[in-house]
Amino acid sequence: MFKFQNPRKTKSGESVITIWNEIKENWRIYKRAKLEDDFSKMRVASLRIIELQDDLGIKKTEFLELQEAKI
Repeated sequence: MFKFQNPRKTKSGESVITIWNEIKENWRIYKRAKLEDDFSKMRVASLRIIELQDDLGIKKTEFLELQEAKI
């Protein structure tokens, strides 16, 4: 017999699955914006990725492209 457990919660109270899906979506947005040289979209997506990574309690990504552009 299978025993299902509730998904683990993060600092914000969201499930880990929800946060990971959001991180993946924001990475897609970031990569597309990078191809289009849209630094404002890159900045918004990168800040959201960092926020979500903090919520999960994992190492945060450093976005060197944005640091070099001083955005």
